[in-house]
Amino acid sequence: MFKGFKRLLATVALLLLLSLLTLLSSLAHGAILHGGEQADSLGRFVAGLYYHSFSPEEAELTITVTNLQDLGAGHITGFALNNPGGRIERIAPAPDFPDGFQVLGADAPQGAVQAERFGDYDFGAALDGDFSGAGDPELAVGTEFGSETKAFRFYLHGRDLHLIDDYFFLAETAEDSAVRPGFFAARFAGLGRDGDEAALSVADFWVFR
Repeated sequence: MFKGFKRLLATVALLLLLSLLTLLSSLAHGAILHGGEQADSLGRFVAGLYYHSFSPEEAELTITVTNLQDLGAGHITGFALNNPGGRIERIAPAPDFPDGFQVLGADAPQGAVQAERFGDYDFGAALDGDFSGAGDPELAVGTEFGSETKAFRFYLHGRDLHLIDDYFFLAETAEDSAVRPGFFAARFAGLGRDGDEAALSVADFWVFR
């Protein structure tokens, strides 16, 4: 009888744990990405990722990017991430998309962004639609008045979009990377003593909100 009672307690404890995990999963929304802390990244940033599906074919993804460089020490001109399982087929910018930025990989979000030694990413945004370009520094995510933040809202069209969540974007890494595989990359310009250098920085880790 005592053994049966212990088994019952163990079962109840397991059910409570599963219920708690389910509750936490349902409450979790969005992820925070931290980048630029490793030696191979030149540029510190924090990004937020928030995904919401409306149907199997339609969804919305919001990316917030905050520049954590010292005052005036470089600005972010673009960023890139990956297409979970190739489910996203078309991407359009929301009406409030930041001035000067264009969607990368809008019509073919698969390997559309070449991030040099960090590999090929699928889609993102960049000034003038050029991930390797400098663009207008005044339109970039800068630090002239402190750590600036810009929000990028993407309209997604694809298949089975209701089956993915925030985590799927973090689990998909760049292809053909010569260094550590990354799930998010940001491009910085205006670096160096004369402000004429550019570099890439990848996200080091993430946490759910």
